[in-house]
Amino acid sequence: MNVSDAGQYSEAWRAYNRMWWKSLGLTVLWFVGAGVTPALIEFLVPSAPPWVVVAVAALCFVGAIVVSQPPIRWPCPRCGRPFHATFWWHNGFARRCVHCRLPKWAARNPDAE
Repeated sequence: MNVSDAGQYSEAWRAYNRMWWKSLGLTVLWFVGAGVTPALIEFLVPSAPPWVVVAVAALCFVGAIVVSQPPIRWPCPRCGRPFHATFWWHNGFARRCVHCRLPKWAARNPDAE
């Protein structure tokens, strides 16, 4: 990954990289929260019914899904459509835009060179 090159897409890739790391950190935080919350509820409110722990864990799971969506739906710098997904298909490890085939981390439009 080399996003230090000056090019028309470089800033977009830097923004994607920042968004991806934030999303990863929040997802990890949500899952840690889901693991710690039952023990915390048991410690603070020993008489809490079991459904409270399940509800909090479910909320943490839904939160992890929500914060993982921006990188998945991130628009390609060239075509503006989701880089990793089409209407019926998703590839989170795509090395090229699934629509216009722009290589990931390309600083410039390779067709214009």
